[in-house]
Amino acid sequence: MNKLQRGDKLIMFDGQKAVTIWGDTGWESHSPDVKPNTAEWLSARVPIIYRGMTIRANTVASIPFDMVNERGDVIDSTDDWQNVIGFLPAPETLFWLIEAAWTMTGQAYLYQSKNSSRIVKILRPLAPGGVSWNDNKQLFERAGNPPKYYPAAVSPDGVLTKDLESIVYLWQPDPSVEWGVPSKYPGLAAMHAMGVLYNMDEAAVAFFKRGMMKITAFVVPPGTQEVDKQAFEEKVNQTLTGMKNFFRTIFLRAGQVQPVDLGGGLEGLANVPLTKEKREDVAIALGVPMSKLFTESAAGLGGGGVVQADDKRLILDTGLPEWKNIAKMLNRQVFSPLGYRLVERHEKMDEFQQSENERSSALSALVGAFSVNPKLALVLAPEVGIELSEEAVGAIEGMLAEKEAEP
Repeated sequence: MNKLQRGDKLIMFDGQKAVTIWGDTGWESHSPDVKPNTAEWLSARVPIIYRGMTIRANTVASIPFDMVNERGDVIDSTDDWQNVIGFLPAPETLFWLIEAAWTMTGQAYLYQSKNSSRIVKILRPLAPGGVSWNDNKQLFERAGNPPKYYPAAVSPDGVLTKDLESIVYLWQPDPSVEWGVPSKYPGLAAMHAMGVLYNMDEAAVAFFKRGMMKITAFVVPPGTQEVDKQAFEEKVNQTLTGMKNFFRTIFLRAGQVQPVDLGGGLEGLANVPLTKEKREDVAIALGVPMSKLFTESAAGLGGGGVVQADDKRLILDTGLPEWKNIAKMLNRQVFSPLGYRLVERHEKMDEFQQSENERSSALSALVGAFSVNPKLALVLAPEVGIELSEEAVGAIEGMLAEKEAEP
């Protein structure tokens, strides 16, 4: 095995893959600049957007799952995760980051590195804005100086790459895109509502920065010199604007200068119907029940019972479908080639335990009814909403026939 020296780090080279003998210490992390006025940029500036993103990510990350082998045997479970495969120490964090990226950008990427035996050793999340598909090279380009290029873990035709380093791509499903970054995703759908809320907040901030002064024009007599206008403007700015000059008073010669209000004050920003409408648009676009975003909505809609029902709806309508889509892509590109797959177990969650208990009680009552009077139970079961399959009815009738034949 050849030994190479690069700077002050000794690396080992086996002809196929180079790694430092200290492991993954040579990795360079990048934090690409987020473009202004994008969903990702606004999510850091509009509280309700950030909250909606974290609710979705928390929901997806909280869904329990098992890792099973090709025979279906459970080799690891989030009930007591042991990281048996070695490269997934925090699966909840991985799902959280993927879902948060999906919500705001519709895309997520993972760097995957294998050893010479083609066993995955590293699976690391990458910033969505730092990875892009290069049509010329037909490779993924990772931002840097110089940029680095990696093949897709699995080609669009489903062929597994032979390279030891690759990019696992997770694109939110989009009916308009066959292969590539989606053209629509939750954050984009909420963009206009986000922009309105952000601009209202910015207007309020600017109002306070001006010392709570309305936008004002000053009418001066004809023939006033430009120098005098500039001197007056500087005097007003120094004397009245800014929070330190709040409640400051100056005296003007009424015959020479006349102030004219051009805009409203803070009361003009208190557009409650508009704010409420845009917040509702955000909740709808993100697929988050309003009771999860607004506590006052829960009180108005029925209180705790509504919140409990919305918790289950959030999991079934948003969290679980998202988890399944993410897991399907991870299984296809990472776990299935290794002989494993992820399987969700949402029935273990507290929100579904009550349903399981009710189902168990109903089953116990049903068994008791058939024990006492099986013929009557068989007749009344459909009347109370218990639908029995043809196989179950046949089995019950066979048991009844055996009992009648026993004497």
